[in-house]
Amino acid sequence: WEALSKLIKTCPNFRDELVRYGFIETVRYSLLDDDTPIHVQSNIIDIVTQLLLNQTDPQSMSELIGVLQRKVDLNDNDNELQIGRKSKYIMTLLSSYGVTGGQSVKEMSRLSKMNEEYKREIILLRSEFEERLRQLDEYKHGERNTPYLELMVSISFSLKTISSTHYLDRSYYCTVIAQGNQVCAKTNAGGSWQG
Repeated sequence: WEALSKLIKTCPNFRDELVRYGFIETVRYSLLDDDTPIHVQSNIIDIVTQLLLNQTDPQSMSELIGVLQRKVDLNDNDNELQIGRKSKYIMTLLSSYGVTGGQSVKEMSRLSKMNEEYKREIILLRSEFEERLRQLDEYKHGERNTPYLELMVSISFSLKTISSTHYLDRSYYCTVIAQGNQVCAKTNAGGSWQG
């Protein structure tokens, strides 16, 4: 850690490259991971402090504010209390540079409501899909003597996940084909079955 700290102080190109190539995201992940030892977290926070004190763009660290606030709120033992103090210092530095990051309670509430709506939509589409599969199964058993009759049912839905830092939108579909007494299903998620 001392060597890294020395490089940060003396080499502006190294500082810029460190931030550019994902160090801040690695810091965020390490601080969120409960398995990261306390002494490692403390050293990581020291490195972030060195970056801020040595003219690294403070805006690039705005994504750390949420995890730093979490560290400030923890004070179960002396080590966590020390990390909390260091985190508060970094937050103060960021605030002095005009970086406030994080999302407002109103924004978090809006995102939470959107997530709930998407969950309900997924449940509704899943039940619709299961109903169509049931109808297809009934059809399959009722029409065994019609070998050339083909029925195709497609269902698609989008799964959208929103967190405070990421937005994920993925579309899923399933195609069910019945021909005579054979039924198969394929999905873009890689699953398929025949019966």
